Amino acid sequence: MIDALTAASGSMANDIARLSTISQNLTNATTPAYKREIVVGQPFQQAMDNIAATQPSAIDQRHGTLRFTGNPLDMALEGDGFFEVQTESGMAYTRQGDFRVDASGRLVTQAGQLVQGLGGPLQWPSGSPTVDRDGRILDGEKLVGQLKLVSFARPSELTRAGNGLFHATEVPTALTDGATKVRQSHLEASNVSTASEMVKLVETMRHFEATQKVVQGVDEMMERALRKLGEF
Repeated sequence: MIDALTAASGSMANDIARLSTISQNLTNATTPAYKREIVVGQPFQQAMDNIAATQPSAIDQRHGTLRFTGNPLDMALEGDGFFEVQTESGMAYTRQGDFRVDASGRLVTQAGQLVQGLGGPLQWPSGSPTVDRDGRILDGEKLVGQLKLVSFARPSELTRAGNGLFHATEVPTALTDGATKVRQSHLEASNVSTASEMVKLVETMRHFEATQKVVQGVDEMMERALRKLGEF
């Protein structure tokens, strides 16, 4: 009976963790370039051996669709790759290209981190500069900078750093082959499907309720057994 309760409580803990993941995905369904969190399945025996452990999760790095915004400071990436930005704790990487210009005329993220070019932080020229598909910033016909684009051999191993940023344990590779294109005045949408997440939410709630009934049933059986023993 105790084993059944342990298994049920572990299952309920996993359901709670899964609900937290689904809630996070739904909350960020409209966040530019947000990558949804997914719960990683485990073999049955491994799950039973670690019944008290919460199921691991991973980041779904599939790209979202691109949408036109009309804002020249918005940048989206077509293909694999990330923008590189400088933070207080070192370099970080993002596909969330809703940039702005700070008081010093530098291109920064919404949180103020410096967007990197091939030569360091990018200075955004006044006027109406354009960004071509290779990430080159042009003031008229004059080249004034170029966005630094990088890729990773194992993007699934990137870890979230908040504000749409990721930290990496491996050294990034600079993208110079033109396979990844920059789309100015566009943003990448989140890869969260609201309908799919809502289905998962309902399924998880029903599973939690069913497991809760199992716990109640086992508890009632133990109570009856104890009463019977008390009669002897």
